[in-house]
Amino acid sequence: MVFFNDGLRDLIKGDNFVAAAPGFVTGATGNEWALVAELLAGMTVGPAPYSPESISGAHGRYAWPQQAIQYVSVHDNLTLYDKLVATNPADDAATREARARLALLMVALSQGVPFFPLGATGLRTKGGDANSYRSGDNVNAIDWNRLGRHRELNQLIARVLIWRAAQPEWQAQSYPELAALYRGSDIQRGDCLAPRGVVDRV
Repeated sequence: MVFFNDGLRDLIKGDNFVAAAPGFVTGATGNEWALVAELLAGMTVGPAPYSPESISGAHGRYAWPQQAIQYVSVHDNLTLYDKLVATNPADDAATREARARLALLMVALSQGVPFFPLGATGLRTKGGDANSYRSGDNVNAIDWNRLGRHRELNQLIARVLIWRAAQPEWQAQSYPELAALYRGSDIQRGDCLAPRGVVDRV
């Protein structure tokens, strides 16, 4: 059994049901250590307020890390791109793409199982339609031309996923095993949230 990690989704991009509510990639602050926990597949990183010394790792929200489906968007609700438009409407195209890149890379490099709906890496839009189940193909169809225009982003995420699949550190089968890859003191704001030893191989 697997579970979609709504906590990671909301912390990265903002409340899924409040269009204008920001998340980490759109400027929200104050939830960084909760975000660390979700990036680590819901692993216990100590009681709030979290601190760099507080990783415990013996437990998590799921039975094991690979039960967590890590994502920022799915077929329902706003697409990632549309959510970025709603939270930061004054952004230019380059800034919006940079925010999307960060969100997608956070999913790609989180522990658990990364999930991307078709078109997400091409900045798919449904024109702001958050409930498109009856809106027809003009809203719901994949715009292949748009995917082509954002080919570099699509290829980046593909390369990261291929690289990740070859790294045993992203295949942890238990929270104690996962916790052994990290030290709380290694995880500071602004640092790379990667298991020890991985950065040296990149």
